[in-house]
Amino acid sequence: MWKEKDRAMKSTNFYINWRKLAAFTMAICLLLVFSACGSSPQPSEELPTPSAAKELPMPEGTGAAGGQELTINMPENPQTLNPLTAQEENLCNVLSLVVEPAIKIEANGEILPSVIENWTFDAQTMTFTFVIRKNVSFHDGKGTVGADDLLFCIERICSYTEAESPYAKYKYVVGGYAKIDDTTFTVKVTEKTKDIFYFMNFPVLPKSYYESAGVDFLQKPVGTGPYQVDSYTKGEGMALSLFGDWWKTPPVFTKITAKPMDAEDSKIKGYQDGSFDAVMSASYTAESYASEGKTTVHPIVYPTYHCLIPNMG
Repeated sequence: MWKEKDRAMKSTNFYINWRKLAAFTMAICLLLVFSACGSSPQPSEELPTPSAAKELPMPEGTGAAGGQELTINMPENPQTLNPLTAQEENLCNVLSLVVEPAIKIEANGEILPSVIENWTFDAQTMTFTFVIRKNVSFHDGKGTVGADDLLFCIERICSYTEAESPYAKYKYVVGGYAKIDDTTFTVKVTEKTKDIFYFMNFPVLPKSYYESAGVDFLQKPVGTGPYQVDSYTKGEGMALSLFGDWWKTPPVFTKITAKPMDAEDSKIKGYQDGSFDAVMSASYTAESYASEGKTTVHPIVYPTYHCLIPNMG
């Protein structure tokens, strides 16, 4: 008998024309923001602290001086544009350009600071104290990130079911939370496990914009990422432009267009005829396109995977 198992980590392949590869790799870790991986650790595992975690590396390259543009694909009819509930990988990849995680989880499982700059853990009280990076701005003049925004995201995730949000599967570890000041807050955990960091991998959103948003939220997304959404039109896609107040080195692409396309054959055809500079596709086509010499294949990690596990009992 086989059991289906959900766990954080699924990969697919991303194709990009080699002529844009150099610029692409400078464009702020395109499509990797939503990653979380690995199996649940045992409670006895040592929890990482910022002193044991690397600071986020600065992107290489010369910033936005190149003024390049990129065309990618996104789902044709997304049910939501809310980053806390989005689960379709192509949509998550587009949203990863707009939002950033509170704490970043690399594809290899490494835990890094992001919008949250550092943290400490009190083993006696089972409480984390998180400190938010200063002067991280939201798009559209929504102000700088504060504790109220992070606690709003935590509260919203805790209200979702696992089916509604990929982050809600880790909410069991949250025993309580409280604001200390505008840049500091605490989270009490129910057990000593790295699952708290998978939970804190959620995208940071402005409370003032999302407070009235529900699961079916379809307004344009707002975050702190390197790109802001200029427009979204159902059936036409999403237009993104460089966010001038991003807290890191600007990426080289000044404009990104996400065109709606779901059909696998149409995506590949669009890539071949130049309609898309980059597309998501299934792994079984990866090697054939890479062998042509003009395509680079990037493995992408996104929030969940499904697998079948034999039941030996």
